[in-house]
Amino acid sequence: MGDSRRRVTLPEDSSTSSSGPRKANWRIRRQRIQRLYTTSKQQWQIIFFQELVLLHRQKKHGAFCRKNIKAVQRFMQSPSQVHYVAAKRILRYLRGTKDFGIWYKSTNDAKLVGYTDSDWAGSVDDMKSTSGYTFSLGSGIFTWASKKQATVAQSSAEAEYIAAAATSNHAIWLRRILEDIGEKQEEPTTIYCDNKSAIAITKNPVQHNRTKHIDIKYHSLREATTRGEIELKYCSTEEH
Repeated sequence: MGDSRRRVTLPEDSSTSSSGPRKANWRIRRQRIQRLYTTSKQQWQIIFFQELVLLHRQKKHGAFCRKNIKAVQRFMQSPSQVHYVAAKRILRYLRGTKDFGIWYKSTNDAKLVGYTDSDWAGSVDDMKSTSGYTFSLGSGIFTWASKKQATVAQSSAEAEYIAAAATSNHAIWLRRILEDIGEKQEEPTTIYCDNKSAIAITKNPVQHNRTKHIDIKYHSLREATTRGEIELKYCSTEEH
């Protein structure tokens, strides 16, 4: 019996590598006006089938592109040329980074370190921000995530503070797991953030005018800092 699996080839212009899944500051949105360009449903399905195949083959890169793929997938019901170009750029990124990976080296340093960030009002449809974080344990990063925030942040400091709160919750969970396996973190877990105002909020609970509109659940970050479990430090965007 012959092989019934379908052979997939990348588009001709996808062989060129790309520096990122999407262009910097390139935002895609729902088309509320009549589209100038349309993409056939069959062509749209093929491009995403190719993405899934590449993600399956390159699991080490899949998580980095997941946010971008989900952003494009939201428009599958009514895609336009803009979304088609965005999907092809993701494919070019995967092709260009197929030999990339994370290097884990042997080390006696089991210090947990986190990084947090957000894109203030990154969604042009609902103006919500997206939180993101990653953690390393003495060597390469081993866990990361990104998620759209549930509420609209009124400032970049608020967006960063909400992202840092989510990072803090994950850090505390990781600290408990490490303690269970005999790698207790004796010192506060350092989380690097590129917003000084967000860091100031964790250290000064009196800033009522700047924080009264922030949901109380996010102030768990302030409590974790007070207990000595988390230490939020500044790190510039270039070093992030």
